[in-house]
Amino acid sequence: MNPKSFIYSVSFIRILLAFIAGIFVFHFLIRLWDCSNNWFLLVWTILIALFLIYYHSRKALRSIVFGIALNAFLLISGFLIFSTHESNTIIYPETGKYTVVAKVEHKRILSEGRSIIVIKTLQAENSIKSYKASLFLHHDDPEVIPGAVVLIRATFNAIKNKGNPGEYDFASYLRRQHITSNGFVQSAEILKVKKDYFYLVWNLKDKLKKLYQDAGFKPENAALLYALTSGDKSLISDKQKEAFKNSGVIHILAVSGLHVGILYMMIFVLLKPLSRRKYGRYVSFLVISVILVIYALFTGLSPSVTRAVIMFILIDLTRLLRKPHLIYNVIAISAFIIVLADPHYLFEPGFWLSYGAVLSILLIMNKAAPYLREKPMVLKRFIEVTLVTTAAQPGTLPLVLYWFKQFPKYFLVTNLFVIPFIGIALIYNFVIIILGITGVPLEFISKPLDWLITYINLVPEIVSEWDDAVFSGINISFVMVLLLYGIFIVLITMMYRQNLKLLKHVSVLGIALILFSGITGYKSEKRREVVVFNSSSTIIAERAGKTCIFYTSTMDEPDQCITDYVNDAGIQGSYAERLKNFQYAGGELFQLVSDRKDRLMELPVKRYLLLEAFPYNLSVAQPYIKQCIILRSCNYYDTEKIVDWCDKNNISYYDIKQKGAFLKTLASY
Repeated sequence: MNPKSFIYSVSFIRILLAFIAGIFVFHFLIRLWDCSNNWFLLVWTILIALFLIYYHSRKALRSIVFGIALNAFLLISGFLIFSTHESNTIIYPETGKYTVVAKVEHKRILSEGRSIIVIKTLQAENSIKSYKASLFLHHDDPEVIPGAVVLIRATFNAIKNKGNPGEYDFASYLRRQHITSNGFVQSAEILKVKKDYFYLVWNLKDKLKKLYQDAGFKPENAALLYALTSGDKSLISDKQKEAFKNSGVIHILAVSGLHVGILYMMIFVLLKPLSRRKYGRYVSFLVISVILVIYALFTGLSPSVTRAVIMFILIDLTRLLRKPHLIYNVIAISAFIIVLADPHYLFEPGFWLSYGAVLSILLIMNKAAPYLREKPMVLKRFIEVTLVTTAAQPGTLPLVLYWFKQFPKYFLVTNLFVIPFIGIALIYNFVIIILGITGVPLEFISKPLDWLITYINLVPEIVSEWDDAVFSGINISFVMVLLLYGIFIVLITMMYRQNLKLLKHVSVLGIALILFSGITGYKSEKRREVVVFNSSSTIIAERAGKTCIFYTSTMDEPDQCITDYVNDAGIQGSYAERLKNFQYAGGELFQLVSDRKDRLMELPVKRYLLLEAFPYNLSVAQPYIKQCIILRSCNYYDTEKIVDWCDKNNISYYDIKQKGAFLKTLASY
């Protein structure tokens, strides 16, 4: 097998690739300029011309012309579907204080009696069209639940990132959920409660929480069981999440292919006797499909569950049709359905990681399966778990390093000691739920499951505390990601064709990878910069290669922007100092003005002013100001005064709240 023959043998992959290409063309290129109707007319004219050429050309050219026309059609279809989806679903309302009538779709209860709700407007003062918004409630109202129609008075703001280097692009994430506004609720009045899908899901999840409480589970165990069953991680503590992330088993907290696969296998085994009867296979397929769809609806149709459910339904369809060799086409079809339903899934890391893991596991396990048939059962299961855990890495590792800049060292150890017991726990969990629904007392029956979940919680906690449990600060470019996948593809091809001559291609790609890695590392080592962060406290970073000093106005817990910057820049040594009123950083002088009463001196040194307020004698320092940097903590009134003063006196200014972090690149050393 080689990559070209694989793509041609899996025909639906070609359709998927052309369709995805059209979406990427719109996202990265075409949206940069206006596309008039004439442009679309031109494209469709070209397509019609190609089809006419096909019918009037020689037979030898027909397949080529048809292939060009089909790929052009799919590319344009992807372009049109994504552009239509963007214009119809992404609505940007006006900012300010407005009253809206909205339906609550989701709710997340926070600590200290606070909560966050996601609403979809029915009537709004600030937009003709309906839009989604995420709103914060300082005091949670138990009557404001999913399904409720509420009259809300709230402050609406456009969702923006802080613009700090290395931060997670949360604005794009919310935008992919069609949420384009956030704010704070001032008042909420319940108009009525619709017992719709959102209400039913909330009600079922609330009953599930009570079931775990009544069963006598420990709070941390109940939180993990609730997450494994519903996909809702809101009850899991930050400490638990950090332990699972650093030990390499964070994926079990997100309901995905693992959980859906266990549910599928459990139903499949229970219905196996039915397949011996006439039409039993069809009934089995129907029952499995219905249960999986209901489970997806229960978890809120999250992208990971939706992908897994579609994939397993299609896999079961190949079993029904007795055509298991169509598995790769099934994977491509499931991806096509998901992207067709919502093209924004294509820009979710989870989309690429899940399909990368599935393809990697299938390609490696298909080749390894014949060698496992003669092994003893216990040894066979142990090798299978080890192989599946390891086989998923080639398909996901490059993207994990590119997006998250870190990798857990002991992922294999943790997965070996946790994954086999997840299946047992989930099966036992489903039994507990069924017994709880029928009214059977659960205090005694739930004890073994409680002990098992305690063990599952304990393993990541122990592993995460080992020395240097995580490789962090890994910085690779997109070119290096492509090279890593190229090496993986060549190795897979070599494994299937048993041709050692392909090692020369691995060598070439490996040398290119080393060169790019060296160039990236050299640039990082030589990089010098000063960063003033967009944060509630004033923070300046002075970076020299892989080391960094943080000057901060508070010496409390490090701000998230510091953690993000350290991970993104691959900083290996850093420490913090108290920020002084006059602070040298990278050879530049920064003066902090934290109060209107601060008196500026006629210091004959060129400097940057860090302004938290508008000082009354700002004109004194005018000849020596390089630039005024307006900090996040500066209020709106003072910001306006600073901007007006700078415009009148021809002084450069930089508003961190509007533009993000201030970054000054220094000469390399």
